[in-house]
Amino acid sequence: MALASAFVAALVAHVAIDVAGDYLLAHDTYDDHAHGSRYVASIALGIAVFASFSMFVRAVISETRGVRGALRAALQSSIPASPAAFAAIVVSLALPLLLAMAWLDSIVAGVPPDDVGDLFGGSLALGIGTTIVVSLATAIAVRALVALAARFHRSIVRAVCALVHATVSREPGDAFAVARRTDERPRVPACFRRSSGTDRAPPAAAIRVRLA
Repeated sequence: MALASAFVAALVAHVAIDVAGDYLLAHDTYDDHAHGSRYVASIALGIAVFASFSMFVRAVISETRGVRGALRAALQSSIPASPAAFAAIVVSLALPLLLAMAWLDSIVAGVPPDDVGDLFGGSLALGIGTTIVVSLATAIAVRALVALAARFHRSIVRAVCALVHATVSREPGDAFAVARRTDERPRVPACFRRSSGTDRAPPAAAIRVRLA
């Protein structure tokens, strides 16, 4: 969860620095080349989000099978208990991710950066300050989202169970599938009871026999 949050912060900060640099800097170095790194970071973010989502799905499945509190435990373990620790982790990951994105753009464009300031849009103060602010906002938002999900974790599990139950118990549309349910099978004529040994017909054959 922290890695996914850092990718979000780095992406948003990269765009924010690019926009702010157009107005606050005499030379915005982000304007010197394209930003293909944003697509790469978006793919990495999707992978990180999918990994986190898969963990939560497994927790929901475990809870539906009788492991009480599995989803809440997974949510609480996905981020540190201390808000300050989580914010520090997101900031410490977002800064190098932002530098890696800017460096990749420079290398692809064939314009190597002159110094570290170029990797922050042309200003260390603007780049670092924007990244820290965006990272803190992202950490707060993610913690709030996780806390909300943990608070209503039982409702989430019940909703998933209801959805699965509705999907599984949906009435089949074909006559053969309906006839597979024992209590809905037609009665077997008396002449066939002696050979079959039961008063319930097979799934669909008995219907055809009676109509023949």
